[in-house]
Formats: sequence, structure tokens, C-alpha cells
Amino acid sequence: MALYDREGKRLLVLDPIGSGVWLLADGAHTIEQIVDEILDVFPVSRETVSADVERFIASLAQDSLMDIE
Repeated sequence: MALYDREGKRLLVLDPIGSGVWLLADGAHTIEQIVDEILDVFPVSRETVSADVERFIASLAQDSLMDIE
């Protein structure tokens, strides 16, 4: 999966976990629910996934690729 930033004219290629976060960050899922979904698929510690998800979402928001509330 890839995201195209029209304003910055950048292409961001997402790995499988990033793709999952992007698809689940729909406003209906909490960060904890997103973490739970990822943990169902990938054998990684909750602490690692939680930190990575929060950092990734914050990065997308900072780059104006996602609005967060």
C-alpha cells in the first residue's frame, strides 16, 4: 500500500503493519483496538506495537496525511 501526498508531492510506501494501521485508523477504532488487531496477526509485544502505532499516527498527522482528534 502507498499513500500519495499531493501537496508535498511525496509517495509513502507502507509496510504490512503500516497498511493495517492506515486501514483501521478510520475514526471508528481506538488506538487500543488497532493494537489488538495487529497483535492478532503479528507476534510482537504489546508495548512495541502500541508505541509504534502511536508514533506512526503522530507522524502521519504531523505530515498532514491524517487528521487526529
